[in-house]
Amino acid sequence: MINGAYMHLLINHVSLIAIPVSLVFLIFLKTNEAKRVALVILTLSCLATIPIYLTGDPAEHVLKLWHVADLHNKVEPHEDAAEVALILSILTAVAAAAGVWKSGDKRIERVSMLMAFATTVSLGVTAFY
Repeated sequence: MINGAYMHLLINHVSLIAIPVSLVFLIFLKTNEAKRVALVILTLSCLATIPIYLTGDPAEHVLKLWHVADLHNKVEPHEDAAEVALILSILTAVAAAAGVWKSGDKRIERVSMLMAFATTVSLGVTAFY
């Protein structure tokens, strides 16, 4: 049976893997078509952080049922980091979607890469907490 904690852990790996992979593709792939595919993957994987964020409370509820010691002090930093990661992910999705729409625009590609890097770091920090 899938509970809130399991669902949260299951779906968060989508973004944790796909965002850095799409960043690597953006850096190393040279054709516009390949970069456009990488931007689509980046857009979708960043949007996947929305359900990840929304499954955080059900995951916390499961931990409360398990009577995890000092839960508040363990979950609070994770929640704070998750809020930052969510905002960065949404902004990155917007930048990447703009890159798909304006295919070949190097400025938008660079902004998308910088945003993807910031989002990757933020997701890593969130995972650490």
